[in-house]
Amino acid sequence: MQRSAEPLAVLPQVPLERYVIDLGSSESRASFSVRIEPAQSFQIQASKSGYPANNWGQILSLRVFLVNAASLPAPGVLNPVGGNVYTVAGSFSSASKDISFHNVPPGSYYVAAAAYLTSTGPYNAGSNITQAGSYTYSEGNLALSNGGGLGGADAGRVVIDAQNQINGNAQLQIPLALRSETGAQIETQISLIDNP
Repeated sequence: MQRSAEPLAVLPQVPLERYVIDLGSSESRASFSVRIEPAQSFQIQASKSGYPANNWGQILSLRVFLVNAASLPAPGVLNPVGGNVYTVAGSFSSASKDISFHNVPPGSYYVAAAAYLTSTGPYNAGSNITQAGSYTYSEGNLALSNGGGLGGADAGRVVIDAQNQINGNAQLQIPLALRSETGAQIETQISLIDNP
């Protein structure tokens, strides 16, 4: 299911944009936020062939979702809670994006994010410009929250208990790395001739 995040008013001189995602739990008023920011200082690298490195200004949308896990997930494919993936589209000229999740039901959560070269889809591995890492999902590579929350060995995770109280109050953080330069490859068939 595709949903869109709604932007909040932002002062233009502040290099930060804020979005709100309402998970719609009528039993919970629990909220937490995640900051998505560049994992490094992005620069376009020279490339005579192949693909140049992507940069933050090329992002036309982010796709974010919650991952329900009691500890850091093992590397591999991650699934969104309830199958819900949220789209944050727009200009990515600012240094970071803050996304708040409101009315979150009880559970233990990480946040996953991926960057795309499209604002309307299709969202797939071809338009996904997130650097390959430990995690993927049906739309390509993604990054997982790894800072804030509970901290320590549980950094990047928050827990909302049965009383809708949040454990791990520090804002979650996702350092989002984009695809690096890809060099050209030469592929050819080689015929071996056996001469006695």
